[in-house]
Amino acid sequence: MGKLKKSVPIMNDRSVTNTVSTGGGGTFFEQHVDALFLALLLVRAPLPVLKGCQVEEVHLQTEHLGWQTDDVLVVAARPDGVVRRLAMQVKRRFTVSEKDGTCKKAFGDFWADFRGSEFDAAKDRFALVTLRGTDVLLDKFNSLLDCARASADGADFVRRLEVDGFLSKTARGYAAAIRKIIEGAGPAAPTDEEFWRFLCVLHVVSFDLNTASGQTEAWIKALLAASVNEVDPLAAAEASWGELLELASAGMPAAAHFRYEDLPEGLRNRHGPIDTRAAQVIRALSEHSEITLDGIKATIGPTAEITRDALANQVLEALNENQVVLISAPAGFGKSAVAKSCVRLLGEELYCLAFRAEEFSVSHIDQTLIQAQVPTNGTELLGILAGQGRKLAIVESVERLLEASVRDAFGDLLNLAQKDRSLGLLLTCRDYSLETVSSALLSEAGLRFKIVEVPPLTDDELAQAVAAVPQLTNALKHESLKRLLRSPYLLDKAAQMDWSATEGLPSDEREFRRRCWGEVIRRNAAAAEGMPQRRERAFEEVALRRARQLRPFVAVGDLDAGALEVLRADSLIVASSEASSMVAPGHDVLEDWAIIQWLGERWVLHEYAAAPLAEDVGGFPAIRRAYRKWLSELLRCETDAATDFVLSAFRNPALPGYFRDDTLVCTLQSSSARDFLERHQEALFSDGSVLLVRVIHLLRVACKAPLWWFRDTAPVPSQMLVASGEAWPAVLELVLTGLDDLLPQHTPILLGLIEDFASSIDWREPEPKGFEESAKIAFRLLGGLEGYRMGDMRKRTLQVIAKVPTGDAEAFRGLVDRAMADERGDRLSDEVSEILMGGIDGWNACRLLPEEIVRLAKARLLLHEEGPDADDWHRGSSINVEPSFGFDEHVHLDYFPASSIRGVFLPLLRHHPRRAADFIIELLNHAGSWYGEQRWPYHRLEPAGQITIEVPDEIAVTQWANPRLWNLYRGLSVGPYVLQSALMALEAWLLEICDLEGVDVEPWLLKILRESNNVMATAVVASICNAHPEKSGRAALALLSSRELIWMDRARIVQERGQSAMLGIFPSFGINQVYEDERKKSNALPHRGHDLEALAVKLQLIEERRDAVFEIIDRHRAAVPPAEEQSEEHRLWRLSLHRMDVRGFRAVEEAEVEPSAEPASEQGETREKRIYLAPGEIEPDVQELIDQHAPVAAQQERDLSLLNWGNAAWEGRESAHLDIGDWETFLARARACDGEPEPEDFARGGPGMIAAVCARDHWDEMSPEDQVWCVEKLIWEIERECDNEDEMTRHSRGAFQPDRQAAYILPGLLGRDVPDKQRARIREVIAKALTHVSDEVAAYAAEGIGVFSMGDLRPFSDGCVAAIAAGARLTSERLVEEREKPYEERLRSLEIRREVVPTVRAAIINQSCDLATKLDGLGLDDWPGKQAAATILQIFGYQADSDVAIRFHRRIAQSIVYVWDEEREDRERHGRRDHEFEQDCFLRIARFALKLRASKARDVCAPFLTAVEKHTRDTSRFFKKLVIEEDRCAGETSFWALWQGFADAVCAAPWVDHLDRSHGHGKELVSAIFLGGGWKENIRHWRRLEGQAHRIDALASLFRGSATALEAYCRFLHDIGETSLPQAFVIGADSLAAGEPGAMLSRQNTVFLLDSLLRRYIYAEPLRLKSDRAIRSAVLSLLDHLVEAGSSAAYRMRDDFVTPLSGSVSR
Repeated sequence: MGKLKKSVPIMNDRSVTNTVSTGGGGTFFEQHVDALFLALLLVRAPLPVLKGCQVEEVHLQTEHLGWQTDDVLVVAARPDGVVRRLAMQVKRRFTVSEKDGTCKKAFGDFWADFRGSEFDAAKDRFALVTLRGTDVLLDKFNSLLDCARASADGADFVRRLEVDGFLSKTARGYAAAIRKIIEGAGPAAPTDEEFWRFLCVLHVVSFDLNTASGQTEAWIKALLAASVNEVDPLAAAEASWGELLELASAGMPAAAHFRYEDLPEGLRNRHGPIDTRAAQVIRALSEHSEITLDGIKATIGPTAEITRDALANQVLEALNENQVVLISAPAGFGKSAVAKSCVRLLGEELYCLAFRAEEFSVSHIDQTLIQAQVPTNGTELLGILAGQGRKLAIVESVERLLEASVRDAFGDLLNLAQKDRSLGLLLTCRDYSLETVSSALLSEAGLRFKIVEVPPLTDDELAQAVAAVPQLTNALKHESLKRLLRSPYLLDKAAQMDWSATEGLPSDEREFRRRCWGEVIRRNAAAAEGMPQRRERAFEEVALRRARQLRPFVAVGDLDAGALEVLRADSLIVASSEASSMVAPGHDVLEDWAIIQWLGERWVLHEYAAAPLAEDVGGFPAIRRAYRKWLSELLRCETDAATDFVLSAFRNPALPGYFRDDTLVCTLQSSSARDFLERHQEALFSDGSVLLVRVIHLLRVACKAPLWWFRDTAPVPSQMLVASGEAWPAVLELVLTGLDDLLPQHTPILLGLIEDFASSIDWREPEPKGFEESAKIAFRLLGGLEGYRMGDMRKRTLQVIAKVPTGDAEAFRGLVDRAMADERGDRLSDEVSEILMGGIDGWNACRLLPEEIVRLAKARLLLHEEGPDADDWHRGSSINVEPSFGFDEHVHLDYFPASSIRGVFLPLLRHHPRRAADFIIELLNHAGSWYGEQRWPYHRLEPAGQITIEVPDEIAVTQWANPRLWNLYRGLSVGPYVLQSALMALEAWLLEICDLEGVDVEPWLLKILRESNNVMATAVVASICNAHPEKSGRAALALLSSRELIWMDRARIVQERGQSAMLGIFPSFGINQVYEDERKKSNALPHRGHDLEALAVKLQLIEERRDAVFEIIDRHRAAVPPAEEQSEEHRLWRLSLHRMDVRGFRAVEEAEVEPSAEPASEQGETREKRIYLAPGEIEPDVQELIDQHAPVAAQQERDLSLLNWGNAAWEGRESAHLDIGDWETFLARARACDGEPEPEDFARGGPGMIAAVCARDHWDEMSPEDQVWCVEKLIWEIERECDNEDEMTRHSRGAFQPDRQAAYILPGLLGRDVPDKQRARIREVIAKALTHVSDEVAAYAAEGIGVFSMGDLRPFSDGCVAAIAAGARLTSERLVEEREKPYEERLRSLEIRREVVPTVRAAIINQSCDLATKLDGLGLDDWPGKQAAATILQIFGYQADSDVAIRFHRRIAQSIVYVWDEEREDRERHGRRDHEFEQDCFLRIARFALKLRASKARDVCAPFLTAVEKHTRDTSRFFKKLVIEEDRCAGETSFWALWQGFADAVCAAPWVDHLDRSHGHGKELVSAIFLGGGWKENIRHWRRLEGQAHRIDALASLFRGSATALEAYCRFLHDIGETSLPQAFVIGADSLAAGEPGAMLSRQNTVFLLDSLLRRYIYAEPLRLKSDRAIRSAVLSLLDHLVEAGSSAAYRMRDDFVTPLSGSVSR
């Protein structure tokens, strides 16, 4: 195993700590908390927890007062004089665990005070004050405390702990941990009642203080500013906060206490108390909130309450974990009552504000507060409440905002919540509006939200109602009626009805509504004066007016006053608090009923005609909602009439499109969908199946729901919506029966249908109805999709088949057999393999047909014994590693980047663990045999040795091993990505099962060790053992038996440190981003930094494993030869054993660390010093080995620090650990290195970098001696390698060597005051730099000459240019001469360079060449000329005032276009172009042209403008460079003149007429002209576009009807063109109208972009869109077209947008 030695790292035992872990930071946090309470005392602001109290005293460090809870004590008083106290423990970080010392002390102190005489549980409270965001798990602890306060007594609390649904497992675990702590802290264990009372008085208060965001700090300063009496309140507040911090800092060690009069007089004079104003604001808010909450009925009948404790607890827990919670349910399910109960529970000690949604339908939140008669504004309100750790605002019926044309105030509320994360929002919302609410109102806020759904009432809850309202007994005996009455609102209505008769009870909601309508709304029993009819008419009119006027209340002065009076008396209508003449229906359910009743009457009145009914419905949300419900009932109860109505609506093109679609969608979403489809099968297939096609289209658009993991996400893209509803299987069955009539004409829409259905299949769940039909349809489609052009549709069809493999199992097996055969030229076999084995599409097949997947994988992946032929030169030329592992390199499967979720391995492990483990081990053993035995006969990788692993009580195992194999599971070494993915999946699965209760992982680990012939999977076992040493058993002991494994794992953690830095260095997109994110998450696992040495220590801390580890260590020691025979390797092994053996550990006290003064730094918790165990003294000879390496390490560290500082200073990178302004210190250190040996390559270059920085930035500040040293150092750096012709020097790019910087800086020093002797040397060295063997150094030199070529240096730069041109000409001539010689006699290019370079250098030094002559003689058709041209462009690029430079740039452009023309005319020249040269020239010409006046810029770019006609793709590449360079410019440029020139050329090009053809020219150029591509995410406006966007808009108008231009314009609008919106919607709609919308929107990018653009405005600025007739019409047109293109998002947006403006009654 000699080969393994190199992986053993030499490490010392130093450790690094920071302020966070040693305590200083916690002191700073406590100081800020103390200052906060002093600020509340200063301005008399409201306190947290002690609601309604005024702070009177603040005590710091209160142990001397007899309190164990000794960090802060606040004494406060209520207005009635009752004194209350809040005792606080301040812990920046806190973990609830009985094993955590800080936690045990905190709860022990709380408990001691709770049991003490000072604490009064009726009035006093405890608080644990933490830093917000540091401990997410404390959210669960808060939920536990909220649950305790919601409980009636100790017994009720214990019951809630025991019943599933009340609290999470984590919260219950916290309860057990706290109880265990306090049981050990006191003389007697607490009773259930005592424990409950203790938790009731305990609170968690989180502040955002002393952090980068510092939200709480900002609001406290705002509070101070509001109370200040000076001219500059913000400055005064800042100063006061600083003084309060100093006061707290001085008071903490002195255990100071403060009353108001103890505060410094200056502070008291500067700030006035706000207690009176604060009390006024809070009182007004409380009164308003009470009015809002009182309007929510929470009883059945007059007084009966149903307690829904588990649901309330679920909401409270959600509020602790999310800033926004939406309570969602159908109308009448009691969502508002649940919210009300939560407010009642929290309101005792939290400030809870309640509003109706309609109150936010104004332009600013300050208006909302004014209308609520609260005398403050939003900012001041949060300032007043700044001291609160938590506060809550409830917004009732938030879906009502969708009716409002203005809802800016709600956006203001969300913005305030963003600024203050302690403000929670509790929103109630009807379920049907949930998706629209989340998209329209929450998507842009960026707030984390959770949806809590209110379920129907349970049997127990119904029993509570019956106990209180006995007359409901009969009604609830009937199952059909009982099902209806699980709605609290309907149950409440039922309580007002007579159920004494048991005959003729309602069986569905329609019958119940009609009975309730008669008994409750009409009150048929009170028939005097025709009152039932009067009540009905009045109520219907109120409902209709509210629905049409889109206002919360409507005027009813012209209606029947008597009817209105009795309706009001029965609480069926409610009056506005602002005007009694304004009323509304008492509940949404009643409004729905009234409109449904009215629609039924109108339908009969219209003699069942669709057109007049459509006019009645209009675009009003409430009426459309009722229409859908009415139609759904009609389909169920009057099927014939309803289906006739649906067909008539569909067939009437005069009806609004949204009404026709609503009608058909309602049918598909109803329980009668299957019946409708079966009844009208003939009509569906008639007329070319036009109705069926429409049904399929609307099914795909409207009958969808978000994927389950997007439940709490907004907005959900259309692509993430999946099939939902019973209509899907019915349509699939229908399609299957009529496939012969539908194919091949409707293949695309049928493929879309089964794709959408397949997307709803969850591999965790059983197959849904319709899966067999979808599989059969897919196989039928597949038969007609042969050939190259059908490739995309064929792959999509195969993806569907992969998701429903058992839908037609025999056909699926046939596909697998065909893929295994892998016949030459069979595209399908490759596609099947790629889909089943390469990504997540095959996961369902892994679950359902694992043997087929395993068969396929082995057939396609593995090489066989007869494969390699040592004489096969073609295979021998491959450089891929796969064959060395016995894997086929030609399999078209993409496993990069490797990931545990890539391929078939993880799903096989999850569903068929035994079979999957055998399969993976078989693959790994195959790879191990090929690699270890080196069966691949061509290039071979480094060999592996064999090691022995001793499994306790079993036969020893022999495995192939080396670092490559060991590190493969982490992706740290090079190997087949499929193997990496298999190993990552195996590790991920083992980690998953370790977290499952009752699963023994040891047998799996032993199985892997026993059956593996190599260490690839053994390394995975090592990872699992380190993550879960307590579960690893004998497997961990086996690993420790091998010295080689311990060394390889020690080396692995060194590589781990560089892993996270490298991951993500190249951007990933799409699915690759998913794989990369999985790796990042895996890399962050805490055990990644632990090796097998650490595992040995962990096992010794487990009692039952300790002796076995001692035995292994002793055995290793015994095997070491005597000291005199030991090599360095043996001593290193002894060092490892020393680190592993806890018997030699010693106790070490935590070191004192000075606290950090950085306010934004991460800082730790104040606590007692901890005692650590660390390795003891090292044996002398081993210590000697470490000491020998120490000086080398110190020198390397110094050299690296110089290099790092130099690089950071050159790039201007500030950092916490490098002061780039400290140049004098580093210059001195660099000079001190003179005379020392050269460091190793990776650490050299620091002094040269520092010389470059000082010469560039500090020349005038340096002494003459330092200046001379810098120049000499720069000269030396260039001369060091200028003629070194080795490959590394010549071709290195981006090297951290200072010769690049030296080459750039030296030309500028010619303009400095340097000695003549040095000046001459600088000229010589510039000549060497320009002709340096490294092209990169020469490029730096050219750039430097160009930058400094102004004024007196211009002649020198011109001379350099002339010499470079002359050198190129000379080289070209020599190359021509050499080509005439026999091949074997020709000189190589390097030899020619040796001849030419001296001549060029002499010409530069002597300035002996004529510029014009040499430039004219420069050829551009060979590599010397091109290389010279690139260098000359760098120099000329800074000479915008030079006609010579202008002509040269144009000449280069002409030469590039000439090459394009030649290639176009002569196809044989294709592929000979120098693309690198072109790209470099593009950049240089673009950068130069932008510096010129418009006319000269156009002249330089004229060749490219002319090339637009023939070379669109190439021209687009130049134009993109132009845009990139413009983005970098700060001042005025010629960009828009050039843009206009290119735009005009595009418009005049002959190919424009054919732009949209599949192989049409110009698409890339059109995209570029519309400034498409390359913009950073979330960029909405380009600064260089200001005042110029009209040009893009005008161009888009010229391209009306073009799909390519529309897509490009939409991309522009989406990325940077927001200023053109919303007027641009008119251009977009006009473009679609001028072309073929279906074809133009067949591009999914265009649909996605338009969806995104419309979403921004429809939901955020509806008033702006609807107020402008042209824009409104354009938006509706766009939405209609998008719906036709299959956009579910557009369908939902249209549903919202057709709503008229608030107050409009037009239809």
